[in-house]
This record gives sequence, structure tokens and C-alpha cells, in this order.
Amino acid sequence: MISKAFPGNIDWQSLNLYETISAYIWLYVPPILIPIGMIGNILIICVINRKVFHHSTTRIYMITISTLDIVVLLIGSLPEWLEECQVFVFKELGGMACKFEKFFFYTSSDTSIWILVLFAFDRCIAVMHPLKKRIICTEKNTVRIIIIIFALTILKNIHVFWTRGPVYSKTNSTVIVKMCGQIEPHFEKFVRPWIAFTLITILPFITLFICNILIVIALQRSQKKFIKSKTAQMIINRVRLPPTTVQKPELKITEHTELFPSSKISKTSLDSALKLNISTVKNKIKNDRAMVSMTLMCLSSSFTFLICVAPNIIILIGKPYWKHTNAYIILKAINSQISNLNYTIDFFLYCFSGTKFRKELRNMLFGKKRKSFITR
Repeated sequence: MISKAFPGNIDWQSLNLYETISAYIWLYVPPILIPIGMIGNILIICVINRKVFHHSTTRIYMITISTLDIVVLLIGSLPEWLEECQVFVFKELGGMACKFEKFFFYTSSDTSIWILVLFAFDRCIAVMHPLKKRIICTEKNTVRIIIIIFALTILKNIHVFWTRGPVYSKTNSTVIVKMCGQIEPHFEKFVRPWIAFTLITILPFITLFICNILIVIALQRSQKKFIKSKTAQMIINRVRLPPTTVQKPELKITEHTELFPSSKISKTSLDSALKLNISTVKNKIKNDRAMVSMTLMCLSSSFTFLICVAPNIIILIGKPYWKHTNAYIILKAINSQISNLNYTIDFFLYCFSGTKFRKELRNMLFGKKRKSFITR
């Protein structure tokens, strides 16, 4: 049972049922999500920085997203939790503290969302046009696009420095009403929400939805090709020369006459062709598996974003109608925690969907198993 004096100065006796539920959500959920998200994103960065992921655009995207998620949790989620619990209000330290907190929070969260969109677009090209991907989606181009996205989000949120800050009451004497208020209430009420709704919610939602559909379709086609490759490997394995034929060159090769009709084919050239085909098929299967693994990691993260952002769309659309209702109090608290979940859950999604990621995480934490060789 929680103490009525905890946390901060919350007057629990004055809260109704809905406000109490909302307060408990704010009290208990963020302290669970924030540390898990911090540790998870740090582990992602450590794993992706390993040598096996070098020279890959996926590495750049995942490190950038994880870094930005850490910033969002530290600058956005943590101060918000402390404020809701009435423990400490960082933005009330001064006008510039308010401006910088809002600016860095908006910029890091916006950039994280659009980097995820770029990641999905990168995977979409990788599964649909793998040859073009090597030309278009290079590491240099990826870094350039990320810098451009970062610059655009800075331009989008630069208004914070003149629309947020101390609000004064000028009646008989000038008094500070709020240290971090809305200097331009009309802009904050009627303009900024719809800019954010369009650029940070609807457009990423639609883009990710389309990319995910295209990726799923391409993966289905890739799966069919994978099955054909496995079939080809089985055929090649069946036509391997048995060891006895190496020792008895005079034996007549009857099993391969249909595949290799020329009777003048030497045993050496036949073996070389078979080994080359087997190696090609195995490399193709290995590359396909790696590509599918990375794509599934992107898909899982993208679908999670779609799920987490959907309540935000519903609440923003319905806000004018139920803003002053008790249900809105609980919905707002739940929606904030779902948003926090979006910055927390990536590590578990990557572990679940990424075979290569799981393997490297295991090697990093427990060490790589060394194969024992028996000398004869």
C-alpha cells in the first residue's frame, strides 16, 4: 500500500478515482520503463558496434535510433515523471532551462521517428531492389540523410525559443505566473499540435505502413526463392560423386549423364563445378538469412511504432470532445506510458526477431565458443 504522503506533495485525499488511477500509473510505470529502456538501448549500441555489423547502413540507423531514444528517456520521460510525482520540476529552474528541455526533447524524439522511417525505407529497397541498394543506400549517403533530417527537425522546433518561457501577469504589478508557460498560446493551441500531428504522427505512420506492406510482400517472394535454393542444393548434393568413383576412374558415370550429357567431361572439372554450385547456393542462403534477419528487426520496430502511435492519433482527434472528462485523465496517462514503451522495447524486439543480433549479444555477454580441433 502506498503512503499518502508519497511522492512529493501529492494530496491523495483530494483525488477522485480516475485521478488516483492516473497518479498510480505515473508513479509506478515510468520507473520500470526508463531504466529498462536505458540499459536496453546501451546494449543495442554495444552489440551493433561489434565488428560483424561494421560497414552496414543498418548499424548506423540502429545506433542513431538507440542514442536518440536514450536522450528522449533522459530529457523527456524522466523529468516528466519527476514533475507528475511533484518531486522536482526541471523546467521551472529558469526560462532557458524550459526552452532547452523542450527543444532537445522535441528534436530528439522527432529525429528518432524519422530515422526509423529511413531505416524502413532502407530495408524496403534492400528486399525489393538489392542491387540498387548497394548503389543508393551507402554508408556515406546514410550519414548525409541523417544529418539533413536532424537539421530539418531543428528548424521545426526552433520556435520553442520564442514560444515557450516565463509567462508574466501584468495587472497591478508584473508577476511571473509560470516559468515554463506558453508565450504564444494561440500558436501552441491551434498551430503546433497540427504541425506535430502531420509531420511526426500521420506522415511517419503512413510511410511506415506502406513500407512494411511492401517489405512483407517482398519477404514472401524471398521465401519462395529460398525454398527453390534449398531444392537446388538438395539436387546438387544428390549429384555429388561418391568416394568410390575417385578411386576408380574407369567407372562409368551413369548418375550424371542427364545433367552432364557430354561423355568427355573429366572428373576434376565435374567436381569443381559441383563445389562451385554448392558454394554459390550456400552463400546465397546465408546472405538471404542475414538480410531477412535485419529486415525482421526493422519490421518489428516499425510495427511497434505504429501500435504505440495509434492511441496518440485517437486522443489528439478526440481531445476537443473529451478533454474535460475523467476518462481523458486516464487515457492521457496510459498514452504517455505507451509512448515511453516505444523508446524502451527495441532491445527485446531485436532479441526476438534478429538471429544475428541474438548471437552477437550472447558472444558479447558470455564469450564466443571456440571450436575444438582434433589433430590426427
